Amino acid sequence: MLTEVLISLATAVITAAVSWFFARRKNNAEAKIAELDAAKATAGVYENLLDAATTRLNEQVELNEKQQQQIKTLLQARREQDKQINTLLAALEERDRKIKERDTKIDHLVDELEKIAAKLKQYEKKPKHQ
Repeated sequence: MLTEVLISLATAVITAAVSWFFARRKNNAEAKIAELDAAKATAGVYENLLDAATTRLNEQVELNEKQQQQIKTLLQARREQDKQINTLLAALEERDRKIKERDTKIDHLVDELEKIAAKLKQYEKKPKHQ
């Protein structure tokens, strides 16, 4: 009877030890699986954040390129306007030069006319010989 009890007790202890060992391995494996699932979920969140940031960055790069093209276009238009302004300024300067030349000629002609008028007055004052 003691032998039966010892055999039962030994069987129970060995069964418990084997069960504990395999259960421990199973629990450890389940814990690792849970850790990997959590890491995978975290990686997914970070991947989504990275994808969203990449999309926003690409949109901003595209917007920046469009704005740079607009700036180039505006600068080219500004250069063309500057050329037109310079052309108009040169034309104005030429017109002013011609006006000054005409003014000088007019002043000279007025002086000539005044001299002629003075001479005519001298002839009018002189008595006429008959």
